[in-house]
Order: sequence, then C-alpha cells, then structure tokens
Amino acid sequence: ASASGSDSVSGVAEEQVSLEGGDWQGSVEIDDDGVHEVQARATDRAGNSAEETEEVKYDGSPPSVDGSFSGTRGDNGWYTSSVSASVSASDSLSGVDRAEVSIDGGGWKGSPAQISGDGTHKAGFRATDVAGNQATQGESTIRIDASPPHSNFRTPQEGGETWVSGEFTFEGESSDATSGLAGVELSLNGGGSWQSLGGSSGDWSF
Repeated sequence: ASASGSDSVSGVAEEQVSLEGGDWQGSVEIDDDGVHEVQARATDRAGNSAEETEEVKYDGSPPSVDGSFSGTRGDNGWYTSSVSASVSASDSLSGVDRAEVSIDGGGWKGSPAQISGDGTHKAGFRATDVAGNQATQGESTIRIDASPPHSNFRTPQEGGETWVSGEFTFEGESSDATSGLAGVELSLNGGGSWQSLGGSSGDWSF
C-alpha cells in the first residue's frame, strides 16, 4: 500500500503510509489474512499535511472444498443408479463466492450435478472465495452399472418346451457389458433354490 497526494500551491513534498499505527514509510506490504488499518499522509512543501485512514481486507488463503456422492450403492464400489455429486465449501475470511462441479471434463456448474449412464465417470470439485482465491479437489472416479446382466439358454432353446428322458445337459450363455459377471446360477425349481454354475465365465453348462 502507498499514498498519493496533490497540492496546487507549493506542491507535494512527501507521501507516506503507516500500517496498524506503525512507522511512516513510503509503502507497506500487507500479507497477513484479515482486516488491516492503513493510514496515508501527504505533506506539502510548506509543511501542511493531510491524513486519511482506510481499512484493507486481505484474504490470501483459498477456501476449503469437499465433494460427496449419493446414489444406490451396489457391490465392489459400483453404483446401481444415477449418482448425485455435491460440493460443500467454506471460507473464514472473505466467504465463499461459488462452489462448482465438473462431470467427465465438462464445464463447471452448480451443485448438485447428476451423473448417469453405465460406465466409469470422473467428477471434479472446486470453490472460489469472494477475494478470488480458488481451491480444487482432485478428480474422483464414479462407476455406474444400472443394467442387469443378460442370460439365455441355448439348450433347450430359450422359451421352448423340451421333453427329455434320462440325463440332460443345460447349456447357455450369460454376460454383462459394464461391471462384468460375478457369478452365474441355475434354478431347477422356479427360483426356490439356486446352484452355482461357476464364476465369471460367459458360457456355462449343467
């Protein structure tokens, strides 16, 4: 901070400032967060002086920012529904001006933001305080699989009726396009009990 004065008669001889009542200097540097009192003084060549006091508000610290997600959680870190991404922010000095979310590298927008569509998504969060300081939280990964897996019989053919005698081998295929198969099971009594057909293999027989 520095002082600037003018005098139309004898002219300005000296321009000085004082920070918080300290020594008069040509200029002072303010680098402490908070509200500071700065006095300015101009003296003309005839010895007359004038003083003025100003409050200087300094905020050199970024706000805090924190992102969160809400949705239906499935297994192994997957969501089975669309996800709402929200950001909260705080700033103890100038205050928060805006808190924003970016989805999959898109533009910054207000919170909350919806994330939808099967697959892997990225979410970023940032906050800006009234003084213009900005804080960004690193990207988070969100995985959504809201679609059930697919299964069909090859033997007997899907939807058909087959009469058999003796031992019969069921054959089929199961798949999942997003999170992948965790396991495949077969019921021979309308869903009353299930028997495992193995892990994540797409083709199965029993």
